[in-house]
Amino acid sequence: MDYLTPFAQFHFLRPAWLLALLPLGLLLWWGWRRRSGGGNWEAVCEAHLLPHLLIGGPGGGRRKSLAALAAGGLLAIVALAGPAWEKLPRPVLRDQSALVIALDLSRSMDAADLKPSRLERARYKVADILRQRREGQTGLVVYAGEAFVLSPLTPDTETIAAHLSSLETALMPAQGSRADLALERAGELLRQAGVARGGVLLVTDGIRGDRVFDAAADFAAEGHRLAVLGVGTPEGAPIPAQGGFLKDAAGSIVLPRLEADTLRKLTVAGGGVYRTITPDDGDLEALLPLFAPGRLGGNVEETVLKADAWREAGPWLLLPLLPLAALAFRRGVLTILPLALMPLTLLPLPAQAIDLSGLWLRQDQQAARALEKGEASAAAEGFTDPAWKGAAHYRAGEYQEAEQALQGLAAADALYNRGNALARLGRYPQALEAYEKALEKDPDHADAAHNRDLVRKELENQQQPSSSDEQGEG
Repeated sequence: MDYLTPFAQFHFLRPAWLLALLPLGLLLWWGWRRRSGGGNWEAVCEAHLLPHLLIGGPGGGRRKSLAALAAGGLLAIVALAGPAWEKLPRPVLRDQSALVIALDLSRSMDAADLKPSRLERARYKVADILRQRREGQTGLVVYAGEAFVLSPLTPDTETIAAHLSSLETALMPAQGSRADLALERAGELLRQAGVARGGVLLVTDGIRGDRVFDAAADFAAEGHRLAVLGVGTPEGAPIPAQGGFLKDAAGSIVLPRLEADTLRKLTVAGGGVYRTITPDDGDLEALLPLFAPGRLGGNVEETVLKADAWREAGPWLLLPLLPLAALAFRRGVLTILPLALMPLTLLPLPAQAIDLSGLWLRQDQQAARALEKGEASAAAEGFTDPAWKGAAHYRAGEYQEAEQALQGLAAADALYNRGNALARLGRYPQALEAYEKALEKDPDHADAAHNRDLVRKELENQQQPSSSDEQGEG
């Protein structure tokens, strides 16, 4: 049941402070013995006269004082122990990229040189891409003579995949292969999402006109990348139509062929790569690293996601101590005040003017708020927790400082984050080692496994120069 969750999650952040209950108990026992015995008056006065001679009668006021001391000491010790049951966001670093898939729905995609058809094979391949996009944002544009946005940029690839089966060439109101219009729509999606450096994967069998080359060059000039997945064969195949095959104005059967050379030139203009569709994942293994989250050597947008931390409730226990301190403001009871004020030493407040909104927040919590506001550098200075400090430095683009802050941390997330910082610094062997250690701690850490594979591939690419006829220079 949900209402039982706080009880199940209740714990103390610093449970060792609960040992202070032992000296508190001894102090209360000593006070009770001392007060109940009447002090030194027993030595000079008859026992039956003590209740009439002692101020306050037979211990009523003393009992209240001891009760106040017990309550105040208990609250102070519990506050020091750090009771917590509510989870807080904590930054964990992940990269986020943006990819727009532009799918050609012109009539030539109905050709059956690839079985069952070019379009069917293209849809299967797009579905594979969506399954492998475990991070980042993905959008989908379809085009022929016009271009339409089927899905804006979203991390929900399953929703996009649900629309693939309904895509047919007959849906398009105008025929053609206006890839330039598809690039314009893709650029609009990236700008609307505030993506400075994104990518487009064009899934097509050919293009028409020179305007698309200008569009690709403009696209690359904005900082984006264009890759192409060619669908079809050089031999081509006729396009099925009612009563036979599609014919041109002269009555000849139209035989569209895969325009691999033209598409390869287009990727040179767009700063990406070209691959022809394959039955296995060989094509995607070459294309997807270009758009992968945390693409090495590329610039992508970073975001801070969430992991578990805890909101400490201890400072709020100071409030009940105030009336208790006032109640105990009598001679001999002011010993409660050091206990009441002790937790205040755990609340390091900034030296600047007091911010009442952060009065009951620890320094790390105040720095976390600064990080949420985008003040990453200031947050890094405020954090005392090395994991938070490393996250803030990373968010500020201070990768060297982030790596140093995360050194020595043994948690899987900390090792993963340090690997990200090392990768950003170009120190790939050390990054690979950090990812491996993260996976030793948590074999199910999918993000660490994903980035480890990216680092390995990058190291392999550095050792083996890429093929000049397959790789476009951006």
